[in-house]
Amino acid sequence: MLGLGNTLSGGIVPAAVSSFSDTKAITGITSTSTYLSSTTNLPQVFHHATAQQEWTFVHRFEYDKDETHYTFGMGFSSGKYFSFGYWGQNTQCLVWTFQEAHSGGGHMPVNQTDLNASGKWTIVITKTGDTNEDLKVYINNGSAFDTSSNPTNTIGLYTSAPTSLTIGKSAHGGGFPYGGDKKMNDFAIFDGAFSEAEATEAYNSGDTLDLRTHSRASDLEHYWLMGDGDDGAGTNDGTTIYDMAGDCDLTMNGIDATDIVTW
Repeated sequence: MLGLGNTLSGGIVPAAVSSFSDTKAITGITSTSTYLSSTTNLPQVFHHATAQQEWTFVHRFEYDKDETHYTFGMGFSSGKYFSFGYWGQNTQCLVWTFQEAHSGGGHMPVNQTDLNASGKWTIVITKTGDTNEDLKVYINNGSAFDTSSNPTNTIGLYTSAPTSLTIGKSAHGGGFPYGGDKKMNDFAIFDGAFSEAEATEAYNSGDTLDLRTHSRASDLEHYWLMGDGDDGAGTNDGTTIYDMAGDCDLTMNGIDATDIVTW
C-alpha cells in the first residue's frame, strides 16, 4: 500500500491534502451549461491498445432513486465517444450505457432491479475484456453484475486518441442531470481490472477512502477529489478540479468554489 508521498504511474502525488478529513463534494451541476471538462493530458487507459485493455473506474456520488443523473463522457476523433450514464428509472433501475458513436452503436445497458435506496453510493466499473460479459459493475458492497443478458454487443476498440473529457454532460454534447442538483465526492481511473475484494475495499463500508491509499494505488492513473484537492502546492484557485494522481486537471464551467460543500 502506497502512502501519500509516493510517485504513482500517472504522476506525483502531493505530500498531503490537509482538508481530506473534512471530506468535500462538488455540487451545482444542474444543466448542460454546468460541467467539468478537459481537453489536455487525457486518460490514455481508454485508448485501447487491444480490445482486452483492462481498466477500473471508481465514482462516489449522491444517488436519488427517483431522478435522472448525469454522465461521464469522453470524445474521440471521427465522431466516436463513450459515456457512462446514471438513471433512477421508476425507483428500480440503474442503467449504464457504453456508446462508441453518435448513432448509438455499442449501447450496453446494465439493468439491476432492487436499487431502491437513495444516498451516498460508490460505483466500481471494471473492464476485463471486449464483450458485455467482461464489463463488471459493483454498487456499494454488492456482488458484480454485468450485461450478459445481451452478450452480442461489444466494447468498441478505439484506434484514435481521446480529444476531450467531460463530467456532467456527454461527450457528444448532450447534458445531464435532468433531475436537479446532486453531489459527487470523487472520480478515479485505475489501470487494470479490480477484483471483488478490491471493489469492496474502495467502498470502505460507505466511508470515503482516499484512493491514494488503496491497495491498487500504484495503478491509479487519474484522481479528482471534487473539492479536497489542490495543485500540490496548497493552491486551489476555485475554478479547477486538480488531478491528484495524473495531470488531467478539470475546468469548472458554470460552477465555482461556492459549489464545493462538505460531503
